[in-house]
Amino acid sequence: MVRQGTCVCWISLLLVLLHTGLFAKTRGYFSYSPAAVAVYQEIVKFEFEAANQQLARLRSTEPHNLVAYHLESYRDFLQTYFSESAEDYQRLQDARQDRLAHILSGDPNSPYFLFIQADMRLQLAIVRFKFEDYFSALLDVQKAWKLLAENQRRFPHFLPNIKDLATLQAILGTIPEPYRWGVKLLSGMEGSIAEGIQKLDLIAAKPFVFAKEVTLIRALLALHLEQQPEKAWQVISADPQFTPATNSLDRFFYATFALRSGKNDLAIQVLTAHPQSNFPHLYFLTGLAKMRRLDADAPQYFQQFLSKFRGRHFIKEAYQKLAWAAILGDSPQQYLMYMQQCLKRGYAVSGEDQDALQEAQSGKVPHPDLIKARLLFDGHYFRKAQDLLQLRTPADFTHDDDKLEFRYRRARVWHGLGNYPEALKAYRETIETGSHNPTFYACNAALQAGRIYESLGQRTQAKEMYGICMQLKPTAHRHGLHQQAQAGLARLGQ
Repeated sequence: MVRQGTCVCWISLLLVLLHTGLFAKTRGYFSYSPAAVAVYQEIVKFEFEAANQQLARLRSTEPHNLVAYHLESYRDFLQTYFSESAEDYQRLQDARQDRLAHILSGDPNSPYFLFIQADMRLQLAIVRFKFEDYFSALLDVQKAWKLLAENQRRFPHFLPNIKDLATLQAILGTIPEPYRWGVKLLSGMEGSIAEGIQKLDLIAAKPFVFAKEVTLIRALLALHLEQQPEKAWQVISADPQFTPATNSLDRFFYATFALRSGKNDLAIQVLTAHPQSNFPHLYFLTGLAKMRRLDADAPQYFQQFLSKFRGRHFIKEAYQKLAWAAILGDSPQQYLMYMQQCLKRGYAVSGEDQDALQEAQSGKVPHPDLIKARLLFDGHYFRKAQDLLQLRTPADFTHDDDKLEFRYRRARVWHGLGNYPEALKAYRETIETGSHNPTFYACNAALQAGRIYESLGQRTQAKEMYGICMQLKPTAHRHGLHQQAQAGLARLGQ
């Protein structure tokens, strides 16, 4: 017979063992161990098959390391963002709750506990914005903000958290002032462009697993919010972590920043020096860069993009560019055929796709010289564009839209050449004649004039032009142009 005291001792020991977890389920932990970092590096190279193999190895060797769920989410986020597949989007949404449940089972005292919850919500929010699910996206952003703010309070020096929070603060700074109070009231979110950028700059040189993301975010903010494409290029090209020769995603961003900073020939060199791999967007960028140089082989890259891509964006623009190539090749029937495809295929969400759809709906064939001037300007071949436009006057064009576009293209070329007096004169002509036109010419003319005045230190005139930009309501590019104008007003302290 077992004595009562002995039973009590055994029961007490069992309770201790349960409390210490020897008989209980092991609590998960968060560690970006070398094995986890290896998975992450394959994901950001767009090598998903290799990432899946590494992820399986991580689960085998570190079964309780919960960053595996963060890595899964990151993989699906990147894949869905670029594939734009409805099936991928649904899978990402379906998996979110299960992944969050695993994260919630982990160590709440880890700085990764709240950060990963927030980061996964931001990943889904970005994809939801792309799929035009704006309300759900904003709810995710709001929840992510609260998690990040709390984590910042608890771990003020945790670099991954600073990365996400600073990015949100910079983006919030572009919200127009009349609406900013409402955002703060409803969600508690507040920030400014300067504040967010300052925080990112403070952590830019610090080594941590997501340091490369800080470089990319900083370059994107320099490009889109600060309107400094050359600075954006310098930021990304100076970081040795970016290897376009071996990394498809790096090649995409490298080429994008090269195109936006006027290095069109370099972009073509980067894009054509290596196989395009499994990334259809690289074909699109190659076609775009070659089109801007008026290369005869540009259409084949758009055709390859269209044959490989099953998403939503850039499709209408790709057909528009094929139509332009037909016009430049003196094939008006092909132009009409491609513009019919532009009407039928793709989505008109981005400004470029909206612009393409608007052209297709108009039924009007654009003037070849205006197409060439636009392409040459976009490629930063300003002298060639000027030589072309100098042979023309507004009277040479029959349609009012063509007259307006001629004035706008002339202003853009003067601006590109640094002749600000002539550029401002032509921008004002564009605004005066095109303020009631549905095209984006007058709206962007006001934005660009504002930038010139801002660069010259003429703040009053700059604010006036940014204000005009905000008042105009073009069919295409409206949101992007207004966001840039608002960023300009924010820089000027308004």
